[in-house]
Amino acid sequence: MVFLIQQTMLYAVPLMIVALAGIFAERSGVINLALEGIMIFGAFMGVLFVRVMQEDQVFVQEQGQILMLLALIVASACGALFSLLLSFSAINLKADQTIGGTALNMLAPAVLHKPHCSAERYGNGNRRCSQLVYDKT
Repeated sequence: MVFLIQQTMLYAVPLMIVALAGIFAERSGVINLALEGIMIFGAFMGVLFVRVMQEDQVFVQEQGQILMLLALIVASACGALFSLLLSFSAINLKADQTIGGTALNMLAPAVLHKPHCSAERYGNGNRRCSQLVYDKT
């Protein structure tokens, strides 16, 4: 039972932060339904940044905290850039904020899935996501 509560608290913290961002957005008059998509996009970019830095061996083992701090900054910046798509669609294209937010929620996992599948290769050249129907290459 203690393990369940610990894991619940661990996974609830990011969701509470996103919920707080949604409250601030609602108070300012913006219907931001793209919060989950922004979170997915930023998290993926942060993980990708850490992976690239570790593969290129830019940081040594003792500089892990600096790497994590830079990954947080990169994830925040990429999430902010992704959220500009919602503002562009709502302001310049006069699109509905609800429709734009829902579209960004569906766009983020779809855009990030294909590069992940094409980048993951085994040593023999077979792709890890080759069981997907649309992945013909």
